[in-house]
Amino acid sequence: ESCNGNAKAAATFLMVEKLEDIVKHQWEAIKNLKGADGKLAEPTKPEGECLNPPPLDHIEVKRVQGPGSRQVFSTRLVDNGIFVGWISLGEGKVVLHTRPKPLIYKIVKMPGHYCSHCGEKQPGEIESRIHVKTAHPGERSPDPESPSGYCRINAYMCVREG
Repeated sequence: ESCNGNAKAAATFLMVEKLEDIVKHQWEAIKNLKGADGKLAEPTKPEGECLNPPPLDHIEVKRVQGPGSRQVFSTRLVDNGIFVGWISLGEGKVVLHTRPKPLIYKIVKMPGHYCSHCGEKQPGEIESRIHVKTAHPGERSPDPESPSGYCRINAYMCVREG
């Protein structure tokens, strides 16, 4: 009722409502993490305290589309993946460290500001405004979602390599 029949809003509301319980269960699952030898993973910390997990070796990806498929990775996902160690970024590629072999995606478009008219990447918002005024004076934006004539992309637009 409080979501006015919006199924997505209702699902989000239910998820948020259950978040505290989910976090509590996750805490219980990791608080006494033990290694193969039966000892605590971080013996310097007392039992029940959040422990350092073992180093991440790889991730498992359940569904993957074939080579040439498009994929969008948010900057947040990439940053967190790099920090934890399951993503590498370099040589124009996003690499997911999976088994038996890594998934490699060629970056087609980096996060940043882009002109909606010509697609040229701009260094920032001010430069984007100047570019639109000087390179496309009086022209209406071809993108109805970006009436200013430029947009900011907060993701890596990629294509999977074979």
